[in-house]
Amino acid sequence: MSVLRGTSRTSGALRQHERVRCELRLLGGFAAVVDGAAIASAAWRHRRALQLVKILALAAGHRLVAEQVVDLMWPDLPAQAGGANLRKAAHLARQVLGAPDAVVLAGGAVVLFPRDEVWTDAEEFRRAADAALRTGDRGSLATAIGLYAGDLLPDDRYEDWAAAPRERLRARYLQALRRAGEWERLVEEE
Repeated sequence: MSVLRGTSRTSGALRQHERVRCELRLLGGFAAVVDGAAIASAAWRHRRALQLVKILALAAGHRLVAEQVVDLMWPDLPAQAGGANLRKAAHLARQVLGAPDAVVLAGGAVVLFPRDEVWTDAEEFRRAADAALRTGDRGSLATAIGLYAGDLLPDDRYEDWAAAPRERLRARYLQALRRAGEWERLVEEE
């Protein structure tokens, strides 16, 4: 997919009319690259901003209802306080990602880069594994297995919102190993 890119940045942030590509690595650890620039781990000084980006990265279409996000991130807070926390986390995430529309709250939804391309290694692995498992092609299985860089978001091992996606991806990985006859790796993983 061709991505339109501007040639300049204003105050370190992308201009609103520029299209960007956001790449998120979720397997084996978290990393973010926006418009070709890696985001340093130290830039994520606010845990909730990082958590918001991770949650949206895992959501279908990188979009969730705002109330869902509040329930996931602040389950014990009243709705109004949770909403205020969500607005702050979105603001901080936009600062780190360097784009004014990196996290948009509108119409009761929260969306990650709504006008731009968001790529995740987890989605790429899932698509490759699904296709390989359908066909059983050994080359496709090997490619899919190679895309699995490790469990999903290992630093968030105890977060409820990450548990189900982690288990689904791991199950696909183990299924691909089984189907490819990678018995030694399968034993190591299980």
